[in-house]
Amino acid sequence: MTAPWWVLGPHVFGFLFSLVIGSMMIRATWRELWRNLGRETLPWGWHTQVLGVLERALYTSAWLVGQPAFIVAWLAFKAAGQWKRWGEDEGGIPGRVQYNIFLVCSGLSVAYGVLGGLMIDWCRDGNIYHAATAPVALLILNLYILYKIQTAPREEKPS
Repeated sequence: MTAPWWVLGPHVFGFLFSLVIGSMMIRATWRELWRNLGRETLPWGWHTQVLGVLERALYTSAWLVGQPAFIVAWLAFKAAGQWKRWGEDEGGIPGRVQYNIFLVCSGLSVAYGVLGGLMIDWCRDGNIYHAATAPVALLILNLYILYKIQTAPREEKPS
């Protein structure tokens, strides 16, 4: 027996926001951060996109099953794998700058993933106001971040 649409609707709504809208907005932010550093070809292109979709699905699911501690564990695991890289310059880009890009995009990924779970909870509880306005607030924040990146002076590589 399949569930009626009104039971699945909030899940479709929350996961679409988390995975599709989150992917588009984070990809745009990630691209602009690297372009600001003079990188027209993006490092680790499709790998980071696939990982981002997976982690947002995991964040949304962890929230829904009442295990937000999983998000902290996943971020620790993710950071541990890149720790050495952030101490080294790559292509003239300081490790600290690479770390900052990681933080911005990971923070947005957590925000989109958890908000997707919250949207599902709010819809199930009948709180449509929160389910509709919170995503708009996150999108405005993300658009503001994109605006600040795009209007910032282009970073010069140290000589």
